Amino acid sequence: MHIADEPSTHTSPTLTTPVKPDVEFYVLVFLVAVSILMRWIGLDHWPGISGDEAWSAAQGRLFLRGEPYTWITPTRRIVTPTYALPTLLLQAFFPPNAWLLRLPAFLAGALTAIFSYPLLKRVLDQPKARIAAAWTACLALHIAYSRIGWEMSQTLPATLLVAYFALRGSIWKTALALIVATIIHTINVFLFPIAFAPILYDLYDRCQKKKPPRTSRLILWGICFWFGALVFLNRAFSRFAIPTHTAIDGYRFLIGFTRLFSGVLVFSDFSATQNPIVSGLFDTATTVGILLLIVTGIRRVKGRNLAFIAGVAAACLLLFVMGRAVPVSAGYERYSLWLALPSIVVFALLWPPGFKARVVAYALSMGMLASFAVLYFVPMAEYGGSSINPYHAGKHDPKFEAAKWMSGDAGLSPSVSVVAEDWALQWVVVDCLLDHPHRRVELIDPDKAGDLEDVLVRKDGYVAGYANGGLESAVNRLRRTNTSAVFVEKDFPDSAGVPFVKVWKVVKQ
Repeated sequence: MHIADEPSTHTSPTLTTPVKPDVEFYVLVFLVAVSILMRWIGLDHWPGISGDEAWSAAQGRLFLRGEPYTWITPTRRIVTPTYALPTLLLQAFFPPNAWLLRLPAFLAGALTAIFSYPLLKRVLDQPKARIAAAWTACLALHIAYSRIGWEMSQTLPATLLVAYFALRGSIWKTALALIVATIIHTINVFLFPIAFAPILYDLYDRCQKKKPPRTSRLILWGICFWFGALVFLNRAFSRFAIPTHTAIDGYRFLIGFTRLFSGVLVFSDFSATQNPIVSGLFDTATTVGILLLIVTGIRRVKGRNLAFIAGVAAACLLLFVMGRAVPVSAGYERYSLWLALPSIVVFALLWPPGFKARVVAYALSMGMLASFAVLYFVPMAEYGGSSINPYHAGKHDPKFEAAKWMSGDAGLSPSVSVVAEDWALQWVVVDCLLDHPHRRVELIDPDKAGDLEDVLVRKDGYVAGYANGGLESAVNRLRRTNTSAVFVEKDFPDSAGVPFVKVWKVVKQ
């Protein structure tokens, strides 16, 4: 008798076994998203617009108008093409706007945060790639340099590519990424040991097995030639002479290096001087943490990863030998921006395995974001943050608001004369006043202005300065001696509502 098949009581495991959600990945996505949001909040006025940012935009507008311009910076360097081109395109299609000055930097930082994990997971194991990506996105130094329109901001994606191709062992792609990084800024040449230490390891490994190909030998000789050229330059030219070092220099470099990751350098430079107790706690915790990582984790790293760590150590030593503690000092941390991401990769390689260790790593990432909110945004929102004029902030950038007011007040005047107190005010004013295609701007150096009466009365021009600054005193003296003129004073406050930038003009009766 035929017996019908009974329904099977067994089902496919793929249908019944629930798939656990990848919580760590969602945490990483959350951290990256919040870090990008922090790169965007108040981008146009926190911190205040600097002269370098406005200078680049103004040169772009002068170029588009067919007027005299220069792509040679005041430090005698050629403006980076990868920065100048997007700046030029933005100036061509949009009117003057503080957002435009920083959009290229924001995009560079945001793209670095987004693509760090997809790239690093190809050369590191998944947990370490996620930890490195989280720290890259949340590092205060990286967020801060995504918020200011400097060429150095493009170092972030360049160093990501250098680290990725180096760890992957792609010789020519690593060389190309290094060239691009060096074009962005010459200080990025210090990436050389980081880029080629893994490649040297591969060459050594090949030599142990068989004779390396001719291309590999050429690369090896090229690396030797590069280091030889450095030694020659130090011997031949006094300006390349290696400075004398002391134990104090070494201590300062160590503390400065740790401050790249604690955020103290960024907060002291852009937002506000830190309380010594807060700085001491940050310095101690970060220094002890890094030293513990090195001591406990170095034994677990082998092969090309170990060579990469050696390259980062060599780059740190080279930076110290050439520059002592200056590149890791407040106000100069941009010269060690290239070192941050490779060091983060090293920290991730040294980080202990295990679920609890990963939880601590993500907690550190959240701590980085929290410290940035408290020590960067809060001072700027409450009282303007930094006491340095270019970075001092308002609810809207006072310098840009003053420049826009002058542009609107000048109307259709074919020529506008302006005396501005410093570099930042000068070029913010020029950028805004060039909004009208047929307007000529005469920027008068305050040290060479001579008689302000000529600018204000005879030329119907403007004087822009800071509250309680030198130009305010000069205008007040002129006001007392020229009682027949009607002076108009326009104030532009900082975040606390205190007048920060002032503009003066004379109304003819």
